[in-house]
Amino acid sequence: MATFTHDSTYPHPREEVFAWHERPGAFTRLSAPGQIRAGAEPAVGLQPGTRQTFSLLVPGTLGKVGPTWVAEHTAYEVGERFEDVMVRGPLKSWRHRHLFSDTATGDTLIRDHVDYELPLGLPDVVARLVEPQLRGSFGFRERQLRDDLDFHARHREPKVIVVSGATGLVGRQLVALLGGGGHDVRRMVRGKSLGDRDIRWSPEDSDGLDPEALRDVDIVVLPAGSRSGNASRHTTRRASSTPESAPPTCSRAPSRPFRRTGANARSWWPLRRATTAPIAAMRC
Repeated sequence: MATFTHDSTYPHPREEVFAWHERPGAFTRLSAPGQIRAGAEPAVGLQPGTRQTFSLLVPGTLGKVGPTWVAEHTAYEVGERFEDVMVRGPLKSWRHRHLFSDTATGDTLIRDHVDYELPLGLPDVVARLVEPQLRGSFGFRERQLRDDLDFHARHREPKVIVVSGATGLVGRQLVALLGGGGHDVRRMVRGKSLGDRDIRWSPEDSDGLDPEALRDVDIVVLPAGSRSGNASRHTTRRASSTPESAPPTCSRAPSRPFRRTGANARSWWPLRRATTAPIAAMRC
């Protein structure tokens, strides 16, 4: 059996760092792009018996091919540790312990301790690639977690946030980012609802969005490229056309209708101070 250990420190209280891992979206945020495609996350966080399903992506397949991995949480102690084991997947065995402690300077230390066994008969050239792959994956997790914690430390007030295009590449990461900060995140969907708090609307129907659905919403985010359509008629000021490459924008939820500008204009909910920024540094 092989062992891999990764230590990382964060300038945030241990209870905050642990709580981040319990919130919706944590696994999505820690899944390295091009390596892991996360499935639905457990509804009750890290409790023993809950399972997380994901796919390991094979390079060169555009994220469409890869073995399925099912991890089950087997141990949990608030603020101290949690553990998961592979119950189905490509390895012979895998046990991952996440250990949380305080450093002498008051920071949080996370020790990721992994015991694993490779399948019998695996070529040596492939086996030698496992540890470098693990170092890269856990290095990504450390950078992502540090960025997210720093972002949430700057935006502590909980908000009610609606995200359009929530199932897309950008939208899914955005929902996970905001959920990790303890915000009440609601998806604006056109098809089948993903949850009882989703907001349904139709871009083809001028009456497809009920303004009452946004009554208690603080911020609406429309990633550039999502089809906001006639939803823009509920904004407070004139919408702006946005290029395909523009990053997401965020703004105050609207209170009265207005007319859309341009047949192909993509609509943004305006803020008092309009803001655009990449997901990792978005300032709402």
